[in-house]
Amino acid sequence: MTDKLTEFEKTLDFQEIINGIAKKGDGSFHKKMEHKYSPTELSGCVRNSFFSRLYPEEYDDRTLRVFLLGNVLHELVQDNVKEVLGDKLDHIENEKAFHYLLPMDKTNGKRILISGRLDSIFFLKGYDKPIIVDYKTTANSYYNKINGPKKEHIDQVNYYLANTLADHGMVVYIDKRNLEVVQHTVSFSQEIFDEMVNFAIQLDGALDTKITPPVDYPLMEDRGNCKYCRHKVKCKEAGR
Repeated sequence: MTDKLTEFEKTLDFQEIINGIAKKGDGSFHKKMEHKYSPTELSGCVRNSFFSRLYPEEYDDRTLRVFLLGNVLHELVQDNVKEVLGDKLDHIENEKAFHYLLPMDKTNGKRILISGRLDSIFFLKGYDKPIIVDYKTTANSYYNKINGPKKEHIDQVNYYLANTLADHGMVVYIDKRNLEVVQHTVSFSQEIFDEMVNFAIQLDGALDTKITPPVDYPLMEDRGNCKYCRHKVKCKEAGR
């Protein structure tokens, strides 16, 4: 009986089961292609994006579980929001992909593509333009309440505002400890969109030449990009 119970417990090892589910994931963050970049890669620090392309990270079980939890919370909202909003909502589109080919007169004839997948687009009754929403799971929503949305999250939302012709979007932080929410409204900025285009051109050129791009180190440090960066040593070696 004891042996059978041991085998039973080995089979139903739920830590390994959850790890397996997390490893399966949706695969979205594994797909990398030359000259094709996500809005996430084109926000934050250009050196981080550069080194991450040259030295792809092998995710451990804990990190994959964090990704899984984020996906679960996103799907929880997406699957139930229509019922909660009722007749205030005309319709909603989830996980919609958007692609933007950079003007080739800016890239010397090279095709460079920005490609991303938006969490949700809300079409509310009484509004003639959609409201785009990007969900972010966080370990502490109080930080986002006090400090506002992160600059890279604003940049990412702005990309989707440009591609949907929407005027306003929202960064919605969901605290994974207790589901408390902090949300911030973002309005479209042509300047921020142009910055992302230039970021893509700079990153693509650096990857083609394998030359580490320059970076405004004090600015990145001030925004908190350097604090947990796994490329600190390589960045320091490349010079600041």
